[in-house]
Amino acid sequence: MTTLPTDPITSLDADFAPMALQVGESMLAVPGLSIREKMFTWITSDVCDGNLGLPFETHLKVLTTAGGASWQTVREVLRHLAPYAGYPAVVRAFVRLAEIEAAHPEVKGVDLPAPEAWEPPAYPEGADAGLAAFATDQAGQRWGRPYLTPRERALICVAADVVQQTLGTPFRTHVEAARRAGVEGEELRWLLRMMAELSVGRSIEAMERLDAYLKGGTS
Repeated sequence: MTTLPTDPITSLDADFAPMALQVGESMLAVPGLSIREKMFTWITSDVCDGNLGLPFETHLKVLTTAGGASWQTVREVLRHLAPYAGYPAVVRAFVRLAEIEAAHPEVKGVDLPAPEAWEPPAYPEGADAGLAAFATDQAGQRWGRPYLTPRERALICVAADVVQQTLGTPFRTHVEAARRAGVEGEELRWLLRMMAELSVGRSIEAMERLDAYLKGGTS
């Protein structure tokens, strides 16, 4: 069973540590998602929220050990996140990643090839055709690249929407992409349940939107 490092958290606060570790272990036990997918979700939250200290380093450690990911895979996660978390946020994450990677050159992992033909999400025009075209172009530059599967890219985007509470058109578009990539509705619910570790309120808001969408309403 995958576990989280205990010493760094325990040294911060003896009473808080068991709370945090219990929640973290519970989230790691959530079914329906791989360790790799769970760590992508937490890294997405770290980048979107600017938590690039101990949380970011801890999640990278689990991803590159239990999740079997290479540093190239981690860099691809950041590249993919740029339009969704914001380019400045991703630049800061790359700076921090360089420090962590330099300290752990021993990390090896699996690099996935580019997927077979995959149609990236197209964003509806909504209030502005130019903005929709930009968003669609940004997706087109990323979703066919190697290192991540379409399923993983879709889950990362859904996670970014939950963190940033972009639960209208972006969330709906990314949920649709996830479904096309083979993600079941219950797997999306498990994703949101797992993200309660990051914020109960955000997860509740996102779950309400997801349930409305899956039942045929609007998200």
